[in-house]
Amino acid sequence: MLVATHFLFGTTFACNKFVFNQQVNPVLHSFNRVAIAALLLWPFYLRLQHTARWTPGEWRWAAIVAFLIQPLAMILEYTGAKYTSAANASLIISLDTIGAAVLAVVLLREKIARSTFYGGAVAFAGVLLILSEDLHGFQLRPGSALFGDLLVLSAVFCWSGFTVASKKILSSVHALYAFFWINLGTLFSLGLVNLMCGNFSQLGRITQTTWLVTIYLGLCCNGLGTLLYYKALQLLPTSLVAASLTLTPVFGVALAVVMLDESLVWTQLAGSLMIVAALTYAMWPREE
Repeated sequence: MLVATHFLFGTTFACNKFVFNQQVNPVLHSFNRVAIAALLLWPFYLRLQHTARWTPGEWRWAAIVAFLIQPLAMILEYTGAKYTSAANASLIISLDTIGAAVLAVVLLREKIARSTFYGGAVAFAGVLLILSEDLHGFQLRPGSALFGDLLVLSAVFCWSGFTVASKKILSSVHALYAFFWINLGTLFSLGLVNLMCGNFSQLGRITQTTWLVTIYLGLCCNGLGTLLYYKALQLLPTSLVAASLTLTPVFGVALAVVMLDESLVWTQLAGSLMIVAALTYAMWPREE
């Protein structure tokens, strides 16, 4: 289940890049993906009418995640992915694992393991090595590869907040119940942003092939992949689920090379090896 989940997540980066290469606005693409996932979840949610519900305090946390954290994370990640390579995006976003651990220490007063601290430091060094390729000439301007890298890196902090906040709302309800309402709130926020920016006028210009890729992303990545991940969090040890996160950048880089014919320079190869090795060391299950 975990391998299938992270393979689906890994396809996100190459497929997103294909969509952006067709001149689709990243914020509109975010809305389309969430809308498709919401349509998928609706009939299943209707079967959960008699399950447990959130408390008022949990609803507040859910609102923060749905209306603010997740929409902002998607806008930053997808806009950044438009300008950087799919391989870079998949490697940088994998730092979410370490970021969530750090936020858990700050916000939830959890203790951070020594392996997580050292692994996080090495992984961040790997990201800096990847960024070094885009630092040549230091063209930090809208549309540059470095600009895209930094937007994706900013999204890491949002996704880390998403992970930590989700702990507060997943413990007492069915995963599908939480996932449906969070997606509904995110859909509202993204719809509002697209309406204000006039992006909906682009819908008629999206090609059939691009729609097919978007439908795949909405159904299999936003929908099935995330739901499987939520179920894994409920059924499997957290340490095992965390360790499996190292698979996503592996699949992401491999698919970027195969599907988009992206080439990797030595700094990207070295940085990717550092990130995967560091995350594996940091998150691999250990006996207490």
